[in-house]
Amino acid sequence: MNQIVVVDVETTGFSPSRDRIVEFAGIRMNTDGSVVDEFVTLINPQRDVGATAVHGLSATLLSRAPVFSEVADAVEQFLSSGAAIAGHNIRFDLRMLDGEIERAGRRRSERPALCTMQLAGGGRLDYCCQAHGVELQRTVHDALGDVRATGKLLAALLRGRRDTVRWIESLEPPSRCRDAWRGVRCLRREEAAAQTRSTPSFISRLLAQASVRSPLRDDDPDALAYLAVLDRACEDRLLSESEAAALLDTANCLGLAGDTARSLHLRFLERLARTYLLDFALSQSERDDLDVCARLLGVADELPGLIARVSQEGATQQSGVGVIPGLSGASICFTGEVDLTCGGRPLTRESLEAIAAEAGLVVKQSVTKSLDILVAADPLSESTKARKARQYGIRVMHAAEFLRRIGIQVG
Repeated sequence: MNQIVVVDVETTGFSPSRDRIVEFAGIRMNTDGSVVDEFVTLINPQRDVGATAVHGLSATLLSRAPVFSEVADAVEQFLSSGAAIAGHNIRFDLRMLDGEIERAGRRRSERPALCTMQLAGGGRLDYCCQAHGVELQRTVHDALGDVRATGKLLAALLRGRRDTVRWIESLEPPSRCRDAWRGVRCLRREEAAAQTRSTPSFISRLLAQASVRSPLRDDDPDALAYLAVLDRACEDRLLSESEAAALLDTANCLGLAGDTARSLHLRFLERLARTYLLDFALSQSERDDLDVCARLLGVADELPGLIARVSQEGATQQSGVGVIPGLSGASICFTGEVDLTCGGRPLTRESLEAIAAEAGLVVKQSVTKSLDILVAADPLSESTKARKARQYGIRVMHAAEFLRRIGIQVG
């Protein structure tokens, strides 16, 4: 019985020459819909990831994924493991795959193609699935979920097309494939998410050490010094190796570890929570930001209680972090598409630039060595601007953090 390889890709955009694949998923199935094999991986595009709101993938999630050249042979082998290739709007998927495979110095083996969009008479995948009784539940485009639904849709469509099934059976079967996708380094969405939720190991070690000092008062010079370094290190919601070294050096110099360091981390998180609760409500993006900070600081287990306590007490105190020192007149540039709203409206690049200009910053369209701040939708972005900023040692700030510091409430 000849088998069909069904594929789906998520991409940074729609141009095979300019855009890149960020997720590949494929299943090999029989004409009756039974699945024989599947292959899925995230792919680091080594550029800006495009519309995160569409595919749900951030540069942070993709940072540990293989680049396409690492999986190119495996992808090509999987594509050639069936007698035919299928997909919903398969021409788009194949154009994007051909672009990536050619950039990796390979060529895709030709296979006859089936398009479920064409077989269904046109329409988006979710509409076609609904019309043919195939379940597709999603909040974002997920290559594996979409390709599984496409496989079920194809099986439903083939049940009424015996001539198409006979045509598939008449095709020349593939030569024995090498199963190159088995054992290749892959990264699935759930694995990437679990990795980003883990506390950095150096923070874990710091908090696991025995305390050598008693808890410090808010106005203690050592507490203020450590919180200042912590504040700067967490601006981009990441802790780089250099930031980790600076934090550990500061902690060692001040004799901070164990419960003493943990209390300062909780103090930092509490100030952030109080800022977000000034309107007595936490939006989802604010809650997500607190989750990220709590994980980075190794105090995720105490976040629910902290939020409940601050909410009960009432957000009557300012955070103590304040607006970025020397903000007025600083030069600023933006990169990436943010998934944030203000007043119920999505924030665009243009609206962020207008907000920055109103706050007294000088908006720039490119990154030069004289730039003061780069605001990134995702701090691990591989956009040209982000790479230049890291190369020049320019301050990179998370978009949500930038807006918070200039007093803009986001949702």
